[in-house]
Amino acid sequence: MYNKKKDNHIKRFLQKMKCLKNQEVIKIGIVMLLILWLLESAIHVFIFNEGSFISNLFSLDLHEIWMRLLILVIFIAFICYTGKIISKLKNAETESKEIQSELLQIFNTAADAMRIIDKEFNVIRANDTFMALTGLTKNEVIGKKCYETLSGSACHTPLCPVYQISSGKQRIEYDIEKKKKDGSSIYCILTATPFLNTSGNLIGIVEDFRDITERKKVEEELIKTRNELEIKIEEKTKSLKEANERLEIEISEGERASGQMHQLNEKLKLQLEEIEKRNQEIAFLGEMSTMLQSCLEFNETFKIISKYAEKLFPADSGAIYLYSNSRNILEEMSAWGKNIYSENVFSPHDCWALRRGQIYANKEQFTEFNCKHVIQNDSLNYLCIPLMAQGETLGLFYFQNLEEELLSSSKKMLLNTFSEHIAMALSNLRLREVLRNQAIRDPLTGLFNRRYMEETLEREISRASRQKLIVGVIMIDIDHFKLFNDTYGHKAGDIMLKEVGRFLQTNVRKEDIACRFGGEEFIVIMIGASREIIYQRAEFLRKNAKNINPEYEGSVLKNITLSIGVAIYPDHGETGESIIRAADIALYKSKHDGRDRVTIAHAEETDIFNPPE
Repeated sequence: MYNKKKDNHIKRFLQKMKCLKNQEVIKIGIVMLLILWLLESAIHVFIFNEGSFISNLFSLDLHEIWMRLLILVIFIAFICYTGKIISKLKNAETESKEIQSELLQIFNTAADAMRIIDKEFNVIRANDTFMALTGLTKNEVIGKKCYETLSGSACHTPLCPVYQISSGKQRIEYDIEKKKKDGSSIYCILTATPFLNTSGNLIGIVEDFRDITERKKVEEELIKTRNELEIKIEEKTKSLKEANERLEIEISEGERASGQMHQLNEKLKLQLEEIEKRNQEIAFLGEMSTMLQSCLEFNETFKIISKYAEKLFPADSGAIYLYSNSRNILEEMSAWGKNIYSENVFSPHDCWALRRGQIYANKEQFTEFNCKHVIQNDSLNYLCIPLMAQGETLGLFYFQNLEEELLSSSKKMLLNTFSEHIAMALSNLRLREVLRNQAIRDPLTGLFNRRYMEETLEREISRASRQKLIVGVIMIDIDHFKLFNDTYGHKAGDIMLKEVGRFLQTNVRKEDIACRFGGEEFIVIMIGASREIIYQRAEFLRKNAKNINPEYEGSVLKNITLSIGVAIYPDHGETGESIIRAADIALYKSKHDGRDRVTIAHAEETDIFNPPE
């Protein structure tokens, strides 16, 4: 009868048989056939007493021949069947090896760290991810105790996977903290499953470690944040609870006094409108400040001031006043609004703000002491603010209002800020103008210097070339100026040079450019004038220069005369340098011919006439 024990014997027989080759199986079959043949002959002789052993062995009895052939066929069939079984066993073994190889590859390349330990806690296998996680080599892991390579709080306790699996559990999974060999901690999800042999007996445990260290850190951070948030929520809840209690009290009071609540709402609405208004004013001030910083001229500055004053104070009026160069009067430079009750020009002594050096408001000060520059009006509410920057008073900001009895503190603050922006912009622009004048003007005469003259001449000649215009250059030299200096002294010479500079500025056209060329030489560039007008202007300057008679130390200095050379583009040259050279040659020809005269350059003379040294 077939049973499990018999099946086990057959399995062991087939395991032994699968190690044999087909030729060996055939040999065994032949040997067994011969043994059976001999056994049959022996049974006939010794049991049935049928002749001798040799005669039975080689008996040609038909019955015996058929029996022996049947036995031969049975053995041949047995051999073929055994060969097929062996072939299947070999194929199964090959497939088993391939599966084992694939499983081993999956084990080694798994994303999780994995190891196999036996029941004595020895590590018998570990994959590459486990090596990377622990930072150890295979020699430091294989054969070592599991707690030596990656220890944790569960080691040597009932929570140890070896103990639990040995107790009959089929699968264990929990979060655990492990210690690496270097002492650092890692957090993992440990999954432990039994490792069985082919007989189904437990030989070890497969441990899967999924590294969740980063996730654990994030979770801890989230827990910390959640705790902090819970504390804040608790505090906020407490605060809100207290606020709610206070609100309930206020509501109960508000129910008894609804009129006050309505007033509060109206006040809040006004405050919001005031905030919006303040934000708009700040935006306008920022825009104005940016525009003022980009201004290059005072005219641009005053236009921008007026524009933004109308935006900031649409229902009011005002004006900007600046000191004159003599600082004895203030002149209106910019104004906005209607019916300004202030003079256009007045003395600094007429304004209390300038006299006191601080803001003056007529409704807040003694009304009987109104500023003299303000036209009297009983309903007028005005404010005078000195424009001060870098310790210097530049002028005055006058502001007037006919609607408000007293100006609000916020409006006064806006006016003060507005005036500070204006003062700083005017100061910066004046400083830039001073620096620019220092760069392009002669410090003694106030005329343009030689560098500015040369740059301007080249630019105007280029423009004249495009527009087919004439550019005249009048070069002027003071006759016998060295003798003048020797006679009256260099200080008197400087006074004379200043007077000549003032004379030239007064007696040239607005579009003309008067420059000091160097020493006692001057140049006047006339743009777009005809040849006749250029010559006439040169003669005018020569004749009227004799009327220059400045005083020095109580006496009138001697009159001077001028020698003048005139050159014209494009008659005497195509470049600024050639025109100046032509004018210089004509000037020296005037000196050579007796001084106090005007000489016009001639093309044929500009190359051949050599002026005296």
